[in-house]
Amino acid sequence: MKCILKPKIIILALAFLLALTTVSAQAAGLDFKKYDEAVKEATQDHKLVMIFFWAKWCRYCAQIRQEVFENNEKVKATFDRHFVGVSVDIENDPDNISAKYKPQALPTLAFIRPDGDVLGILPGAPDVETFIQVIEYVHAEAEKPQTEK
Repeated sequence: MKCILKPKIIILALAFLLALTTVSAQAAGLDFKKYDEAVKEATQDHKLVMIFFWAKWCRYCAQIRQEVFENNEKVKATFDRHFVGVSVDIENDPDNISAKYKPQALPTLAFIRPDGDVLGILPGAPDVETFIQVIEYVHAEAEKPQTEK
């Protein structure tokens, strides 16, 4: 009986370690908050808000999530410096955020100030380098005095 239990315990321990590794790997991705929490944090920390509009059936939404938002330290570091993220499933949106910003395609990224002022809308799924360029550009433009724009 002991021989049978030991392999089962080892398998369970390995499964547990694998689950922990998966959780820690996911921690490297972008953090998304509820809209109200993100606006509050962005206001307090002098950051901008990016809203990621998506749907479960949208393969490009899954693509940007996997290839750009998850497990990329450069994306996370650049994003976290200047933005707070919000993730909105357009088919499960009890706060009606999609009604307010009206994404025309999926995925769509909306870049806003904490007061709701729209800085830009980006439909589609940019690659990592394009995403980093976009968030750096949006931040730089938002920082310019109104007379320079």
